[in-house]
Amino acid sequence: MDDLRVIPRKMEPVSWPTMGLALLLPVPQSAQRKITVDSADHFAAYFGDMPMDAYNEYVNLCIAAGFDQDHSKGDTSYKAQNANGDKLNVSYEGFNTVSVSLYAAEKPAVSEAPAASEPAAQSSA
Repeated sequence: MDDLRVIPRKMEPVSWPTMGLALLLPVPQSAQRKITVDSADHFAAYFGDMPMDAYNEYVNLCIAAGFDQDHSKGDTSYKAQNANGDKLNVSYEGFNTVSVSLYAAEKPAVSEAPAASEPAAQSSA
C-alpha cells in the first residue's frame, strides 16, 4: 500500500478579496489563507487553522449564504450550487486546512440575431 501523506500548506494572513466571486462566500474566521485563483469565473483558496468543527461551521455558513441547491455532503466535503448556478466545493484537507473552490455559473452562449433580409433592389424602367 502506498504511503500517501498530505503536506501542510504554507499560509499567512491575507486580506479577503473585495470584488469578484469571493464576495459570494462567507469570510472565514481564520486569517491564515492562501488564495490560489481569483478571477472573474473561478476563486480558489486554502484556509489554515480550521479544525473539523470550524470546517463544519463554515459549511453551514455557505449553506446560509445560498449554496444549498443540488448539494452533496460527506464527512470532509461539501458541494452545492446557489440559485444563480455558481458551483461551490469545500473540503477538509487535514492538518486543520480547508480548501474552497467556487466556479461562476456558465453563461449561455449568445447567439447572434439573424441578419434582417434586405429588400431586393428595384429597377426603374
